[in-house]
Amino acid sequence: EMTEKNTVGTKGSQLNYKGHFQYRLESAANRQGRQGEQQQEQGAFRLRTYFQFKPDEKLTFNLTPQAARGFGVDNDITTTNETVNHPELSFLEANVDYQWFDFLSTKVGRQEVSYGDHLVIGALPWLNAGRSFDAMTLSFHHKYGKSDLMYSKISDNTSGLSSTDDADLMTLYNSFSFGPSFKNVDIYYMHQDDTRGASRTELNLVGFRVKGQTGFVYYRTENGVQNGAGIGDEAYQYNAELGVKWKPFMATVEYAVAGENYRQLYPTAHKFLGFADVLGRRNVEQLAIHLKGNPTKWLNLNLDYHMFTRNNTDISAFRLNGATEIGANGNSDDIGSEIDLVANLKVQKNLKFQLGAALFTPGQYMKDNDANGMDDQVRFLYAQINASF
Repeated sequence: EMTEKNTVGTKGSQLNYKGHFQYRLESAANRQGRQGEQQQEQGAFRLRTYFQFKPDEKLTFNLTPQAARGFGVDNDITTTNETVNHPELSFLEANVDYQWFDFLSTKVGRQEVSYGDHLVIGALPWLNAGRSFDAMTLSFHHKYGKSDLMYSKISDNTSGLSSTDDADLMTLYNSFSFGPSFKNVDIYYMHQDDTRGASRTELNLVGFRVKGQTGFVYYRTENGVQNGAGIGDEAYQYNAELGVKWKPFMATVEYAVAGENYRQLYPTAHKFLGFADVLGRRNVEQLAIHLKGNPTKWLNLNLDYHMFTRNNTDISAFRLNGATEIGANGNSDDIGSEIDLVANLKVQKNLKFQLGAALFTPGQYMKDNDANGMDDQVRFLYAQINASF
């Protein structure tokens, strides 16, 4: 979305910056009730700038302010968008990075975190405000890639000594690259201790990801299993994609399955299970076909078709957040199907338009649970402009 960084400064220090402005207009039908409160038509914008100040070669300060809001959306301070009070300016990132040695660096503060294809932890760029973590990250750089050891405080709701309001995430993520055939080989372990609910949840996740290309054959797989206090059995997810890639076109087939007790952590969920955002990665089985192409230099097209079923018909399907049930148990495993089409138009180097459409057609399971219009089609359209600097 952004151009290469711009640099100003004097000898011994420099300031780098880049950023973008984005506006998206959305129109939806029957989407409300599937992922929480959603307007039928809404617009939202964000202006985000990445500042990087380097007083010397080893020390870097990162600051990412952003103004992100929906057009005309009320908030706690002002009820109309024409008043002078606008508290929507926030900081996506605010951290310091120190390079101890060529192979070792530390980053402390609020930071964007994305691993792999964002299937487990992602920055959620689709969401208008995005996602970042209050974290400390120790990075080891080596010949074949990088290893991150990260601790993040997910929640600390009070300033007292209460032990029933905290959530902590610890991650060891190892990324390797062994040439085009094994361009991405990742092995990771994550531990989350969460005391915010009625009972403590302690989650352990072990996973791996392999991605690459041999000739014109493209492949990707990412798999993980979970255990821990309050997790239960059948806590796993398997994801595999295989196809052909020859510039400027690509065609793949994807299969994914998630167990009834799999707990999705912080993914960029919009990226995987259809743009209508009906389903989360829990008790779901998916077969998808993906087609991508650049018929011209200024046009990129993406066409996806998804078929969804329940992995276990003894429990319900789950919404986008992976925690809220959709309907009640039923005999059918057919959740539905979805087709998505996205067109990216490059007007000039720093100006792009994107048009998207998604149509989710309910299956027999949704029809059997027809409360709140769950047996109706979900239609989602959007138009987006992105200007970068």
